[in-house]
Amino acid sequence: MSKQSHFTRQHLILLVCVFVFALPLKAQQGDALARFRLAQSYEQEGSWERALPVYESLYQSDPNNILYFDGLRRSYTQLKQYDKAKKLVRDRLLRLPNDQQLLSILGSLHYLSGEEVQADSLWRLVIQSDPKNIGLYRLVAQQMLENRLFDRAIQLYLRARAETGQERAFAEELSWLYGSFQQYALATKELIAMLRANPAQLVSIQSRFAAFISREGGAREAIAVVKEEVQRSPRDIPLRMLLAWLHMEQKDYDAALAEYRIIDSQRNAAGQDLFSFAQRALQEKAYRAAAAAFREVVNEYPTKERLPFARYGFARAIEELSAERDSTGAGVSGILSSVEIPENIGRISETRPSFQAALALYDALVREYPRTDFAAQAYLRIGFIRRNRFFDLDGALEAFEQVRRSTPSPHLVFDATLQIGEVLTAKNDLPGARREYEALATITMTELRDRALLKLAELDYFEAKFDSSLAKLQTLATNVATDLANDALQLQYFIQENKSTFPAALKAFAEADLLVRQNKHSEALQRFKEIIQLYPLALLVDDAVMRTGELSLKLKKVDEALAAFKKVAQEMPTSIYRDFAQFRIAEVYENVLMDKQKAIETYELVLSHYPNSMYAQEARKRVRLLRGDNL
Repeated sequence: MSKQSHFTRQHLILLVCVFVFALPLKAQQGDALARFRLAQSYEQEGSWERALPVYESLYQSDPNNILYFDGLRRSYTQLKQYDKAKKLVRDRLLRLPNDQQLLSILGSLHYLSGEEVQADSLWRLVIQSDPKNIGLYRLVAQQMLENRLFDRAIQLYLRARAETGQERAFAEELSWLYGSFQQYALATKELIAMLRANPAQLVSIQSRFAAFISREGGAREAIAVVKEEVQRSPRDIPLRMLLAWLHMEQKDYDAALAEYRIIDSQRNAAGQDLFSFAQRALQEKAYRAAAAAFREVVNEYPTKERLPFARYGFARAIEELSAERDSTGAGVSGILSSVEIPENIGRISETRPSFQAALALYDALVREYPRTDFAAQAYLRIGFIRRNRFFDLDGALEAFEQVRRSTPSPHLVFDATLQIGEVLTAKNDLPGARREYEALATITMTELRDRALLKLAELDYFEAKFDSSLAKLQTLATNVATDLANDALQLQYFIQENKSTFPAALKAFAEADLLVRQNKHSEALQRFKEIIQLYPLALLVDDAVMRTGELSLKLKKVDEALAAFKKVAQEMPTSIYRDFAQFRIAEVYENVLMDKQKAIETYELVLSHYPNSMYAQEARKRVRLLRGDNL
């Protein structure tokens, strides 16, 4: 036999032996892993009685495995078998006498057993082993927190600072604890310490403020403390940014704007910070502050790149302020006066009729930036104002057509096309509107295509082609996660509910809806009243009554509107609109009749009669505002 064959045989025998002995070991390891996962699953579902014997078996098979030890300790603790848990920890301490975490856990077990003196002694022993070690304080504090000893944890954190000289240690933990105890000023000071230690954490620190500034007094105390710190350190930009953010969270945009003026100056940002604030204020519908900020950017920092954006933003803010003035009667004093944008339209003042200032600003954008997206967007807004505010359909149509002629942007062109379809519908040119929508219904962009399809379904509805309308709506209703699908589902349900029971009533209702779309409010109101009289048993009668209420409001017939809403709320027990009708009554008292007390009483009826209504939260908010509870 050659040496090579002998060597190969020896290796083969060795490999066989290793394989034979490794198989049971691998099987044992696999069995242990399976049992450990089983114990974990019991633990996750809270079945500690079932987890305990599994962990005991695992621990007996391998006492050095920390995972088995921790699982068994948790099981004993959860089942209040504290003596067994303490013995388990002591046994491990015999092997690891310097493990301070084990000692702190043992202290916790003594506390749970009602042996507070022993617990304190063990926790002190942990700290005294190295009083300058910040980690030891963290170990003990963690046990205190797990046992809800929050006051003692606070004292321990403060002691740790004194003993170690680390004045900013545990700022995050203390801010949370102070906030939990409604000590908002102290919580704020800790968060400020964190900000000063690491200004890059500003966003993270803001999220921590969000945990308590929504509570009673939380924002007020936080703002007071931050203001004091800003006065001490007026050039601390992250601190001032925090103050501006707090003001914005409380919807005090004027105060936030004042801070951003200083921030912009201190950072030599040349208007960029003011511009960013203006954009956010516009997005959050703080139109007065947005207009003021955009105005400053335009007048003080008119860079070539930023100027058209700022001018468009300013025009949008002025448009929305005009809409607010229309609905509330409030002016826009201090915003339009002294504005010089652009030079060729002179100074815009509040003496101009509502929306005329916005139109002048948009017209200027069209002239200054021809054949650009800025001009196209300005034309879109001009079209909206002319159609929705003046009902100047020809003027609106011309503006929307200009969009299609002035920009290569597909999205703006598609938006303009949709709006042209709306205008043609309002002009009662339904075939023309259908052609516009059909052109969009073939494009590849799903969102725009679906919007066009919904408009086509509406046209079918207006023309009493209910089966055709339902076919289109069925296609749109499949993606229930979108707002478009919600609109489709509502119309689909309305048609299905009424088509087979009172088709004549549904046809008359659709015709009246078309009159509303065409801004023929008096005619539509009369048609809805006729539907109520002719079809009192139709399922849609409560819809018709609600429509009469809304149209009466538009026509300034407040008493008729209230009567309609009250009819639904008080006389139609099966109507799904009862809560909304009650809410609308309250809104009329608040915003039209300016009767604060009556509005409060009526909002409270929403809360008492419909506590689970989707309008309950808003009603509760309105009551607080009207009473001044937020002050």
